[in-house]
Amino acid sequence: MSRWSGEESRPPLDAWNYVMNVNLNSVFYSMKYKIPAILNAGGGAIVNVASVFSSKALPQRAAYTASKHGVIATPMVDAGGEEAVHIAKSIPLGRMGQPCEVAKVIAMCMSS
Repeated sequence: MSRWSGEESRPPLDAWNYVMNVNLNSVFYSMKYKIPAILNAGGGAIVNVASVFSSKALPQRAAYTASKHGVIATPMVDAGGEEAVHIAKSIPLGRMGQPCEVAKVIAMCMSS
């Protein structure tokens, strides 16, 4: 793999693919192979955590930003307006969770 120094306007394709494989495809494959085991065991949970840079671009780091956004980009996350209100009604709290609330739940789950 060639390294991308960030000086070029576009990263080489092999550098792009490397970042996508590590940051995005790994999440897909992990879930693909863990979900059947979790279902066979009667249930469980998977927590995928991305980065603050999933929604804020870093200069000359398009692959990183895109890969992190891909981890969290779901209809629920991208919802707005009436769709967000509709989704919020299906959540016991009545609204989307805030990042600090999500972090506390993950920490609690991981501690037991």
